[in-house]
Amino acid sequence: MAVEGSKIGSPTVQSIVFNYIAEKEKKPYAGIVHRLDRVTTGVLVVAKKKSVLKELNEIFRLRQIKKTYLALSDQKPLLPTATLEHHLLQDKEKRKAILFDNAQTKTKVSRLVYEHIASSDMGYHLFKVDLLTGKYHQIRAQLSSINCPIVGDEKYGSKAAYYTRAVGLHAWQLQFIDPTTQKQISLKTNPPTDPFWNDFKKMFS
Repeated sequence: MAVEGSKIGSPTVQSIVFNYIAEKEKKPYAGIVHRLDRVTTGVLVVAKKKSVLKELNEIFRLRQIKKTYLALSDQKPLLPTATLEHHLLQDKEKRKAILFDNAQTKTKVSRLVYEHIASSDMGYHLFKVDLLTGKYHQIRAQLSSINCPIVGDEKYGSKAAYYTRAVGLHAWQLQFIDPTTQKQISLKTNPPTDPFWNDFKKMFS
């Protein structure tokens, strides 16, 4: 499901949340704070007030938020943990991220830290990814760059089967300071319950 801006008539996360709020409040509002790729599962933040949306957008812009993802690959990395840094170009025509080792015209620095945390009997490998920058298809492209494409992600070289219109990438945790209360907020949603993730479910119980 698209987070927002889908074709006319197609439901989006934003439209579903808006309709849900409209059942309870006279002046409903649903502002998307950040986006997930349509093929990605996981936790998402939606603001119910424009003022809050503005404050949360600033937190994301200043990178005052910790974003942790889980990813599945059928390939094991050479290093159990590493920091990956590339210069990323969004190819809008191909709808794909292109990575470079050095800065190019219109590229943006992309960084993440991955850790290989488990392997399953089915031959899948679980990665924990701390996203240090949030760029277009960043995790998908950068894991592919170390020959560990995400399961089901044909666009970035995966030959492993997965569900239609989905890849094995899950937005697991978001942590940030609430701009209104100044309290630490920690949001988490566990991966789907299905054969691909079930061998790892004890790690999230």
